[in-house]
Amino acid sequence: MPLYEIHHSTPLLPHQLSAIAKAITNLHCSTFSAPSSFVNIVFHPATTSETTIGPAIYVGGEQQHQTNYIIGHLRPRPSKPRDTLNTLVEGLTAVWNEVVRARPLDASAQTTTATTSGRLDDARGLHNVFLMEDIAAGAEQGFVLPVAGRDAQWAEQNMREFERRAGLGDRSMGRLVGEVRMGFGRSKL
Repeated sequence: MPLYEIHHSTPLLPHQLSAIAKAITNLHCSTFSAPSSFVNIVFHPATTSETTIGPAIYVGGEQQHQTNYIIGHLRPRPSKPRDTLNTLVEGLTAVWNEVVRARPLDASAQTTTATTSGRLDDARGLHNVFLMEDIAAGAEQGFVLPVAGRDAQWAEQNMREFERRAGLGDRSMGRLVGEVRMGFGRSKL
């Protein structure tokens, strides 16, 4: 139900993409008790060819050639305190640092992830995380999205269709049925 966009100039390997996607999915589901089958993550690698024009990123009026940032599009949650979103920002940053910055930039580096995270001169750093509660309405996999916080009621109303589709081999619906039975936010990918 959310859409997380990861824009990165740092090259990411397939196992890093998978690790980031799973960790963000788990983080989102445990934070908001949401079903994993509807957590969307899109990676946008920056182009490196000099003849291809990629996104032009400016910070403080100066172009940045090496930037990595995450934009999370969420359903509005008026009942969730701001601290919940701040904790999510910290969690997203921790995921990035664990997967992408786990090794030092070079063997002689004396700085740690904690002291360099977010620096614009760190090509592997996560420079920005923005969360926007801007999904007013939508549909996924044929189902109209519920109002944030009403996922359990929505799942109950749609359970027969989830089970029918799972019975026809829809793996996403099979996982969703399992999560409904276990309780949203309790399973890990």
